[in-house]
Amino acid sequence: HHYALPNTAPPGTMWRQHQGSAALLTGAVYERRDASVAAMREGEGRQYYAGGFYGGTSPEVVKLLQALVRNTDEDIDKGLIAIFHDESQINRYWFLHP
Repeated sequence: HHYALPNTAPPGTMWRQHQGSAALLTGAVYERRDASVAAMREGEGRQYYAGGFYGGTSPEVVKLLQALVRNTDEDIDKGLIAIFHDESQINRYWFLHP
């Protein structure tokens, strides 16, 4: 876990283990288009994180926000917006930076 940058799952989120991977029961989904920087491939991700509630040390939050801007701009340059906007980008970031 990245204790310098705490995060949370959306309210009411429930997870079920299925053949070694977590399945979200509330309907929240990852970005699946390979062209998006936020794309999560099948088998990636163990938890879905809420985009509206996070915090942490100032350097870690700045690093997160800089990555979100950079990745969102890269998607926009390709004519894409991730399915759940910044939340999709956050989920990719936390997958790559546990």
